[in-house]
Amino acid sequence: MRSLNEKQSLKQVVDLLGTLLGTQDHLTTSKSDSTGGNRLGYHPDLIIKSGDNLFVVECKNSAQLGNISTAVEQLSRYQSQWDNTIKLLAVPFMGESGMNKCAEAGISWIDLSGNADVSGPGLRLYVRGKENKFKQPGRKENIFAPKSSRIARRLLYHPERAFTQRELALESGLGEGFVSRIVKTLEEQSLITRTPEGR
Repeated sequence: MRSLNEKQSLKQVVDLLGTLLGTQDHLTTSKSDSTGGNRLGYHPDLIIKSGDNLFVVECKNSAQLGNISTAVEQLSRYQSQWDNTIKLLAVPFMGESGMNKCAEAGISWIDLSGNADVSGPGLRLYVRGKENKFKQPGRKENIFAPKSSRIARRLLYHPERAFTQRELALESGLGEGFVSRIVKTLEEQSLITRTPEGR
């Protein structure tokens, strides 16, 4: 996997946003917040100014739904005195569940693989179809193999119920580590979603 530290990730966000906006040389960035948004104790990872737009950026190193939910909650608390403030979540690669979560909350997003869905006053950036540049190496778990399919069957038999991974492990007779890998694969393929409680 190509991994980036926070400084590299934030620089890449600035570069990608500048390219999409066509204003690469006209962006100003700051980690200090002078917009009044820190009154509720939340400090964004980065502030980017482009023309009349102010991008408040929260950067996460994973697009797992738990991270997305945390970022959405942080950005939703942010208050700014700037009229054209766009709350922007940045991740390595945004999955379908994360996209839906952001759409529900009215949060814009960009991923370091080149995809984006950004909306603001007089602004609409929409890029899809870029491949995940941060795929984990190695063979994916086969979720429909005889052993693995115990998880899918349990979920399909009880569509109205929310399970914890521990409950799935106990009821299927499988190890928690194995169940965790299967659940992660199911989530990556947008076959399941996590509730805000992480169930």
